[in-house]
Amino acid sequence: MKYLMAIFIFAALYSCQVKKDSKNKVSTGNDPGATLKYIHPASENIRLNQLGYFPKALKIATIVVNKEITTFSIIDLKTGEEVLNGKAEDKKEAQLSGETIQQLDFSALNKVGHYQIKCDNEIYSYPFKIGNDIYDKVLQSVAKSYYYQRVGTAITEEYGGLWKRKAGHPDHQVLFHPSTGKNGAIASAKGWYDAGDFGKYVTNGSFAAGQLLYTLEEYPDLYPDNSLNIPESGNDINDLLDEIKYEADWIATMQDRDGGVFHKLTTKSFADAIMPHEATEPRFIMPKSSVATFDFAAFMAKMARNYQKYDANLAKTWITQAQNAWHWGVQNPDVIFKNPSDVVTGEYGDDDSSQEQFWAASELYISTGKKQYLDFIQNNLPDLTYTYGDGWKSFMRYLGVFTLLSEKSDIPVRTLKELEKRLIVSADDLTKRIQTYDYQQGVNDFQWASNSDVQNIAFIIANAYSISDKQEYADAVYSSLNYLFGHNALGISMVTGVGSKSPMNIHHRASKSDSIKAPVPGFVCGGPNYGRQDSNDVEYPKNVSPMQAYRDVWKSYASNEVCLNWNSPTPYLLQFAIDNNRMH
Repeated sequence: MKYLMAIFIFAALYSCQVKKDSKNKVSTGNDPGATLKYIHPASENIRLNQLGYFPKALKIATIVVNKEITTFSIIDLKTGEEVLNGKAEDKKEAQLSGETIQQLDFSALNKVGHYQIKCDNEIYSYPFKIGNDIYDKVLQSVAKSYYYQRVGTAITEEYGGLWKRKAGHPDHQVLFHPSTGKNGAIASAKGWYDAGDFGKYVTNGSFAAGQLLYTLEEYPDLYPDNSLNIPESGNDINDLLDEIKYEADWIATMQDRDGGVFHKLTTKSFADAIMPHEATEPRFIMPKSSVATFDFAAFMAKMARNYQKYDANLAKTWITQAQNAWHWGVQNPDVIFKNPSDVVTGEYGDDDSSQEQFWAASELYISTGKKQYLDFIQNNLPDLTYTYGDGWKSFMRYLGVFTLLSEKSDIPVRTLKELEKRLIVSADDLTKRIQTYDYQQGVNDFQWASNSDVQNIAFIIANAYSISDKQEYADAVYSSLNYLFGHNALGISMVTGVGSKSPMNIHHRASKSDSIKAPVPGFVCGGPNYGRQDSNDVEYPKNVSPMQAYRDVWKSYASNEVCLNWNSPTPYLLQFAIDNNRMH
């Protein structure tokens, strides 16, 4: 509760300009507990990681200029003294952002403390911290965001603080849509709202939950019992695993008797900007698809493996369901979901189930050891070249590879070596991109959910680090997090409730409709999207650059929505950075 109140107090400060007053003590935007004397009004023209930097990490900020600057200094906010002086790099034109920029390298500063950058034109950056704990709080909030997305349960003040709300969508009797060929209704309770809307989607839910499960497999001590303050806290089970189970309990209900899996559970159209309990339109089970079936098989096999020690009977049920889904998918590999003519909610359309099938084979093999899954793996090793937009449609092949390389359980050495080789080639390419682009962001094609691309690229590189611990890999992950938390062409932290300036008007119905000014904390927003599919409803600047095709307005579903799989890489990346910093 105290933590949630701290978040709210912190969020309330975002829109306030810090007053320059050397006699008064004020708090920095990135650390509500730090009371400092010598703080200056910040300019949005200096972009940096608003949470801060590890002492030994690379530290790069970017300034947008009209007139070239020559020098900069770092001010210690406790003493007011200049502790570092540096020379700005030559100015250059940043094509993706449409700006003239210079970069400021202050990597030589490694003393723990609170600072601001001062440029020779007398402008200052947002305050930032150098320390080993810069990501400790956001690590909690990005995981806690899933609790706020729970379907069919009230978010109580005890666990949700200011963002309490009534329960919506019990889903005890959900009708089959006529296009399924079935009559009647089934119970399909629990789960998470997928995004800013109230739908539940097997494809994206399985993907996001599977990525979170992988994080726990790699970092089993992350989010121990009682760490997230959720209703299940205190049951001697990892809190994030408890949260994932809430989604698994719903996904398990979406399987038909023949093994196939229904694609989604939604209304026929999107609800208005109302609270969940006010959205009472009928909800429907939609037809089956191959991609949903293989995603289901992969996730349930992975979930069974991770839940075995807590409930062996339930794990046995889930692994059986996963195998039944596999059999249906093999027999029906080309069942493509399309929205029925009277349905306009998110389609999550995908006409190629091969990557989902590879993920399913990988998880099923590790969980069962059956040869049929290994045979499929060896005959279908995937290309690991990253394509922008490799999100819920295409990232599954990576999850399969990461599982195989992590577990190494009875995988032939030749197969492992080939997968390692392909992963290193991909990571080398992606690292070079990060080193090349102006804000070290890894993306030069800003599509829908570009922030997801930025993170998934870093996710690949972080996994390659376990094979080849090149420092440039770790630096690339750090740079990606820097981008996420403010070192970008917008000068904002892309996570709600985090940093000196972050999104306030996300496309999220509960955040829009409650009476609280600050949005629900811990959500990663979609980010710049040059497609601007919402341009009929949202006014973008004329001739907007790709990196600035973003609007912090409620109607911008193309750039400012939130989604399960945009948060799911974040805990892994944060913990990777924390561990890597600790080891070095």
